Amino acid sequence: MGDHADSRARGLGISTRVLLLGGLCLLLQQVAVGYRIDFFGQVSDASLIHLHAGLLLALAMLEHDRRVVAGCFLLTFAGWTVRQLYFDAWRPGPVLAWGAASYLFAFAWTLLCARLAGWPRAPGQRVQRRDLIRFAAIGLLLYPLMLALVGFSIAMISTSSAAISTVFQMFFAKQFGVAVVTLPLVVAWRERGHAPPRSEAALHWLWPIALGAGLAASMWAAVRVRRAFDTGAAAPELVLMDYRFALLLVLGWGMLRLSSRWAMAALSLTLLLLVGMVAGTAEYASSAVGFFNLLHITLEVNILLLAMMYLWLTHRDRHELAERLSAETLREQITGLPNLKALRERVARPWRAPSWAICCSTRPIRWWPVSAWIPRRRR
Repeated sequence: MGDHADSRARGLGISTRVLLLGGLCLLLQQVAVGYRIDFFGQVSDASLIHLHAGLLLALAMLEHDRRVVAGCFLLTFAGWTVRQLYFDAWRPGPVLAWGAASYLFAFAWTLLCARLAGWPRAPGQRVQRRDLIRFAAIGLLLYPLMLALVGFSIAMISTSSAAISTVFQMFFAKQFGVAVVTLPLVVAWRERGHAPPRSEAALHWLWPIALGAGLAASMWAAVRVRRAFDTGAAAPELVLMDYRFALLLVLGWGMLRLSSRWAMAALSLTLLLLVGMVAGTAEYASSAVGFFNLLHITLEVNILLLAMMYLWLTHRDRHELAERLSAETLREQITGLPNLKALRERVARPWRAPSWAICCSTRPIRWWPVSAWIPRRRR
């Protein structure tokens, strides 16, 4: 009876996680950064980012139960099926059959990429700096490239005229989705329960406020200058990539001062904002110059992601090493008990220490001669 109740509770937990995480995948599937891609005369509307692809890879890296990942893929396929029946109702049979096979392959490929990256790991194991190299090679290159080829096969069956442009569009979309969601989510989930680095002074908050005010003033000045020199009727557009140095400074402060969950959220939102702001220039991918411009933007986003993650992980490791060394100086090496330095710090800052007391004995210590501890020889 107890085993049956435990298995039922585990099944309920799996179904609940599938519904929650799968529903989140369906929600992210609808989040799009729209633009028109014109690749060698093949014009089509597309999205510059697929956030659900990044979430599915993160689930494969974090979730030990493969049934949860399979359920999320199944719900995502259901959402894709509804879209295909709505937009491509004239030829649903072959497309849906090949789409089901493609999603099954994508599920296996996602699990394989997570395994090649060294995930999932045992509870308590955290992301290290050496993991960034494997994530860059597998998560940011191999994973979206294979998914783009899978999308190419579906496009060959449904609309073969736009199949070539689909490869490039899906590669950039999957790649941006992984960059925005996967690694920040994995780090934020693995760092829960660990104390964040403490800020030393409240004046550090003046830096992001001053940088943000300077960034806003620079954008306002840029709009005024463009309006003065613009002769057309269209309003001047801001190019956020022109201010990436200021964004880098503000984001770097967030990596050093915020807790793990807020730092990763700030990183994801910044990357998503950058992807959304470059959608206007992505429409010029019909030429070689426009394609390399989109490739250059992709490289900059990936470099920003890896640089910020390396900065955060380095700061975390240095802070924990300093805390560990500081704790070792407060204890005796032989007995492991608090030493005189620990006593002085507790007296100087009693509000940071738990309740404690100093005890001493008024009775004199009785010394025994050494001969009393030496056993006598038997005669």
